[in-house]
Amino acid sequence: MFRLLPAALAALLMALAAVSGTALAQSACPAGADLDAALETATVDFNTAGGRKSNNKTSRATSTLQAYSILLWEERSSGAISTEEDAKWALAVCLEKDDVCGGKKLKDLSKDLFKAVGKGHGSGRMNTKVYPEEMVSWAEQQLNCTTGPVASPDEQAFAGNLPPLDGLTGQARFAEALRRLNADKAYDAYPQFTQACFETSTEACDFMASVHEENDIEASKATALKFGEKSCGMGSPFGCRFASIYYLQGRPGVAKDKLLAGARATKACDLGDKLSCGVAANHWDDPDTDRYDQAKSRKYRELDCDRQSNAGSCLVYGYMAVNAQGGPEDKAAARAAFTKACDGNDGLACMFLGSMQKRGQGGPVDTAGGRAATQKACDLGQSTACDALNR
Repeated sequence: MFRLLPAALAALLMALAAVSGTALAQSACPAGADLDAALETATVDFNTAGGRKSNNKTSRATSTLQAYSILLWEERSSGAISTEEDAKWALAVCLEKDDVCGGKKLKDLSKDLFKAVGKGHGSGRMNTKVYPEEMVSWAEQQLNCTTGPVASPDEQAFAGNLPPLDGLTGQARFAEALRRLNADKAYDAYPQFTQACFETSTEACDFMASVHEENDIEASKATALKFGEKSCGMGSPFGCRFASIYYLQGRPGVAKDKLLAGARATKACDLGDKLSCGVAANHWDDPDTDRYDQAKSRKYRELDCDRQSNAGSCLVYGYMAVNAQGGPEDKAAARAAFTKACDGNDGLACMFLGSMQKRGQGGPVDTAGGRAATQKACDLGQSTACDALNR
């Protein structure tokens, strides 16, 4: 497996496996005894704010009471409302006009509820659940909760919905999450890193890409690529290289794609990643493709030679430089590139270097050095170099 993270981050990957999920998700709406308690508190707040006065029909206290009353009706139908005077009034207000509490006007039911206030429950129509079902989503929005399945922390993080961690977002959230993780704090780390990624922390994206790469499950590999792509899009050389490797090699659930691999490698190299320039060069130097570009091929061969001393790239760049391919002739650069390639035991590069040294091309004449380079080329299997030694 490719180890792409800096050592300080890679060392934390094992620790992540031991972190358990905790309740950081959007909260579920209260139910049962919790709903009773919430409604009681809302009723107190409502009465403190002015009770059933007509000028209080649009207050925040009223909408909160309405929301909890809707949840109560939805959960237990009319029986739970029969003794709740303020809840009856709040629900009656919901039905006076269209689009109040997210529902439709039901004037007759509204009148029945208003009449029931102070008289106990008496309307047969109130035994239905005709409107709360339409208004539950409104109540959820008012209370910032859900009556359905609660989204997992990971799902919320992918949607960008987690609150700040100790007031911190983005790179600051990522740094704090790492600090806690390193200190073996028991909390759900994955969503915090994910959220930090979506708050434009490239380090968080890179970190999560590597975390998911550790898992051989197909869905995890696809998620790893998503993190890599997001990081690349925000200018991370690591993220671009990570995506390039995925496309170049393929993964379960991720098909090979040479075109995308080359494009991501090109961006990674342009961003300063020294390990991607050779792949970028390969992307541009295939004459059988529409993207063939000698100038770009030469550029990325030179970068790969400079940054990695890659013998193959140094050989190709030297040949292009001495023959003015993809740019002007540059014998000094060619000689330097052949030297690196020969040091890397490329026999052909040694033969070219020996010839240039003996002729004084790209630098001073060096007869002894030229013969030594030619001898090395012969030893590495270049028969033409062996013939030159015998002349």
